Amino acid sequence: MPAGTFHALKIEAEGTWVAELEPTQGVVQGVQRDQGSVTMITKAQNTRATTATGRTYKAFWYVPDVKRWVKSVEEYYGDNGVRNERYTNELESFKPAT
Repeated sequence: MPAGTFHALKIEAEGTWVAELEPTQGVVQGVQRDQGSVTMITKAQNTRATTATGRTYKAFWYVPDVKRWVKSVEEYYGDNGVRNERYTNELESFKPAT
């Protein structure tokens, strides 16, 4: 539930992010059946360290009377342009200083 209605200044920013992904190892297993015999196949795969990139969007609604932001939105997009994460926060209560 929002804390109320305020006259706010909306601040927006866009940018890019870069992440260094560590090398990993994966294991794939399978079974092959031939004329009554069963063969188990195991394959280990190593991946190299890679770099992932994307873009970010952030918006904050700052209220001078409250002296802080009252709402924020953060969005993170992968290199394919698809949004992976979205976070929204809102001020829930406010008591003016007396």
